[in-house]
Amino acid sequence: EEATEITSSSFVANWKAVEGADRYIVELYSITDAAEGEGDSKNLLKEDFLKCSSSNTEIKSGNFDNYMSVTGWNGSNIYSESGAVRVGSSNNPGTLTTPVMKAHGNVTATFRAALYNTKDTGSKIKAEFLDKNQNILASTDFVPAANYTEVKLEGRIDGDFTLLFSTDGSIGKKRVKIDDVTVSTASSTKSELTASITTAETSHRFENLAAGKYIYKVKALGNNEE
Repeated sequence: EEATEITSSSFVANWKAVEGADRYIVELYSITDAAEGEGDSKNLLKEDFLKCSSSNTEIKSGNFDNYMSVTGWNGSNIYSESGAVRVGSSNNPGTLTTPVMKAHGNVTATFRAALYNTKDTGSKIKAEFLDKNQNILASTDFVPAANYTEVKLEGRIDGDFTLLFSTDGSIGKKRVKIDDVTVSTASSTKSELTASITTAETSHRFENLAAGKYIYKVKALGNNEE
């Protein structure tokens, strides 16, 4: 719902009633311009692979959109593994490429990696930021363990880019599971919590506001809370 009754120092925030909710938490944020690298974090990609519900199932070319919550992935020797993906097989290395993203500034990618099998000791996963001409902008190599470990890749991007995952083909076993891929950058603005109220109504007037830009967020609460 859009704000109404807007003046130079106040407005009415509106929202729709949520079935089962008996109250709402409303948070008001002021929005200001930020210097490069100091803005709020903005996700460019967030993939949890929950659609990869089967195990040991190869994802064929042209069929990736059926397994990903974000469309545009592609790769080779990629397998669905019960809420994660496996990169590589016992005989062949694998590659997995994200959809094309765009950024101008510092970019951070995080993901979790683990061995597919504890016998696959020595398997290695590489993550690389590539520009539209496939030039490497940043890269990291990681040798995973049996349990998931978070891996981070940071680089400066100016334009279109992808994140490429690949396993090392020079070793016997080339199988690594990855999960929870997030790519983020700093936005050009930053937000600061200005006010927070709880109400049973579906509107609230915020008053005595300084000139500027504001956004509000509403969370519905019921007997079972959020």
